[in-house]
Amino acid sequence: MFATILGVVWVILNRQFCILEPFRQLCAGKVSADRSIATTYAAIPAQLTVWRAIKARHYVLTLLCLTALLANLLGISLGTLFNENKTVVRYHQSFEPMVAPLFNNQSLFDFHRRHQGYVPTADTFLLFANLTSNTPISPWTSRDYFFQPHRLAQGTQATPGARYVVNTRGFGVRANCTPVNQLPAPHQENNTACPSAIDLAATELSAPASKHPFKEQCARELVIPSPLNDTGACEFDMAIGWARTTTYCPEMRIARSENASQHLPIAYTTLHCQPYFQSAMFDATVDAAGNVYSYNQTSQVSSDLSYSESNIHTRVLLRYGIGFPTPSEIDEPFGNGGWHMGTNAASWMSDLLAAFKGSRDFLDPKKPPPNAADLIPAVEEVYRRGFAIFLGQHLELFDKAHAGQVVEGKLLATETRIFVDETSLIISLVVMSINMVVAIVIYARPSVRLLPRMPTCIASIVAYVAPSRIVANSSEALDKKNPLSFGQYKGLDGKPHTGIELDAHVTLIKSSQDDGVMRGILGKLPGLMRRRKYRRQANKDTQESQDPQDP
Repeated sequence: MFATILGVVWVILNRQFCILEPFRQLCAGKVSADRSIATTYAAIPAQLTVWRAIKARHYVLTLLCLTALLANLLGISLGTLFNENKTVVRYHQSFEPMVAPLFNNQSLFDFHRRHQGYVPTADTFLLFANLTSNTPISPWTSRDYFFQPHRLAQGTQATPGARYVVNTRGFGVRANCTPVNQLPAPHQENNTACPSAIDLAATELSAPASKHPFKEQCARELVIPSPLNDTGACEFDMAIGWARTTTYCPEMRIARSENASQHLPIAYTTLHCQPYFQSAMFDATVDAAGNVYSYNQTSQVSSDLSYSESNIHTRVLLRYGIGFPTPSEIDEPFGNGGWHMGTNAASWMSDLLAAFKGSRDFLDPKKPPPNAADLIPAVEEVYRRGFAIFLGQHLELFDKAHAGQVVEGKLLATETRIFVDETSLIISLVVMSINMVVAIVIYARPSVRLLPRMPTCIASIVAYVAPSRIVANSSEALDKKNPLSFGQYKGLDGKPHTGIELDAHVTLIKSSQDDGVMRGILGKLPGLMRRRKYRRQANKDTQESQDPQDP
């Protein structure tokens, strides 16, 4: 609305200036015809006369035309200045932790004795479903971490569709795998109290020779943890391997028992993983059910939970990142110690890696063992995700939270708000600033009061030139060498007239003018104008005193 009214005002001023600007030039005297009467400002709309105003050197009119054109841009920018949009608003929200950020010694070792280092099948199935179908996982669980769960403080109702940000502790692991080029590994320390998984892998990857005349490509996968330790005194490690050999696969078990002293050459890829625990503080974004949407780390990563039994507990828990096959699970699929001819694996780890990579080529016995560098990132991802899912499924392993403990967080509510468009704001401010400058230029310059009537019709315009020599000799009048002026002259009829005539025949009229609108406004401030008057008089007296006296 404002831009529309402003545009109309500028257009009206533009039309008036198109009429009066040539006369203003003529009143000053000695103006060529192409800058006065030969200039036709007849464009519709009037602001499109900008090019003719430039050629006629009517610069104030040029500014006015451009300002009137910019009024249209101002209308567009003001119309798009405010936009209604949805945004996330943060409010304070109190939470209560559901468990403490440490593990319960009794619950952990009871679980460890029941499961003997083997992950519950339901946890492995959930991990497999998440890898293959992106099935939702447990609340407060992400792909990398399990977060200490919280609930809304008592007396607080969940906001539908809202999300929450709470500073909580995250628990995760790193698989820390490296390739092993030789089995048994050279310079391996022989620790009888805590044997390494890499020693067990060297034994398992020895294939006895078969006497059967038919030979074929066989493959085997190994996932071997270090021996079970009930006290958590030994560091946990694991070996993951993929082997290839040429023999008669169905007789591998028979050959092992009959001729164990003769072994076939085996090609293999082996990873030695020495996992370690990780914990840090995070700003986790969740919904009311605890589903994790994002998280930002806010503290340094630590491998210790700052309580006395932390290292023992984490060593026990590291065994439950992935499901290790039991001896019976290795023999059941193929009945030959895990050697097979197809791409079906005898371990959950290989199936999980195949699901993550989207390919089973690394299980194909007809192809060489996989490249360790290609598998390490996949092993790392599967192990981290499996450990987070395991903790999310077994909250009983944590200590109970302290009663009355409150954690301050944020409620992220999606609300409709009004926004200011930055581009539109800049355009609006620039255009309005130009409007102000042009308005000051127009109204601050002196106004000329000389025309007896407005030249708004043909008759009034003809009356200014009818008795002059311009009409009698138009070709001479339009010559650039003959300037024109507006003033008093004696016409061809011998009578005095006021109008447009050749400059040589015109007596300029001393116009009735003031110092413009700004002068009129300042004139209403008597004190200010009185000081300005005295200052001008003082300057005049000083100038007169400095002039030399006549002799």
